[in-house]
Amino acid sequence: MVGQRRGEHMRLGFALQMVTVRWLGTFLEDPLDVPGAVLEFVAGQLGVEDPSQVKRYIERGPTPFDHQQEIRRAYGWKDFADIDGEFAAWGPSAPEGGPSPKVAMS
Repeated sequence: MVGQRRGEHMRLGFALQMVTVRWLGTFLEDPLDVPGAVLEFVAGQLGVEDPSQVKRYIERGPTPFDHQQEIRRAYGWKDFADIDGEFAAWGPSAPEGGPSPKVAMS
């Protein structure tokens, strides 16, 4: 999927999104808010000599969000906001008269 992007900045930005969602379980609000070591490591894996060009990845505002949707579709992942009812139905129900279960999300 990364190789289908045109331009090193697009391949690098897309790859960073894949890495962060797989590692953290969520997409970053700012897809470029990664440690420099991560950026350099991913750039090295992709053969990108100048990792700083990733700054161009967010020039077109919708691009990172479009890529997030593409990554979700490819892996069959869903956003919690999209499946709130489905998630609640999956969890345990409260005993009659008891408190409702709490779900901690960070």
